[in-house]
Amino acid sequence: MDESIKKNIIKDIGLERFSPEKQEEMLLMIGKLIFQGVIVRVMALLNDKDKDDFDNLLMKNIEDEEMVLKFLESRIPNLDELVKEEIESFKKESADFMENLK
Repeated sequence: MDESIKKNIIKDIGLERFSPEKQEEMLLMIGKLIFQGVIVRVMALLNDKDKDDFDNLLMKNIEDEEMVLKFLESRIPNLDELVKEEIESFKKESADFMENLK
């Protein structure tokens, strides 16, 4: 995750009250949630052959996020925009959730 995005998420969600180690741990979990959201959205955009290829890639390289992103970038021209939308959606949902806790 880009450093400016991390700082933005830390600020927007209110993670600055946690230690840097805890922030990093939480950012890792947040990154995984955002990544899952991206995957769900792109599956709707892929044709059947690309879905099969993607499934095979995930079966072999589930932990290699860079390889998965390269595959998706080659199939989804606006992937960067889609990722940004997922980040913003996560931040909004998290902010709303935190506001409801008050």
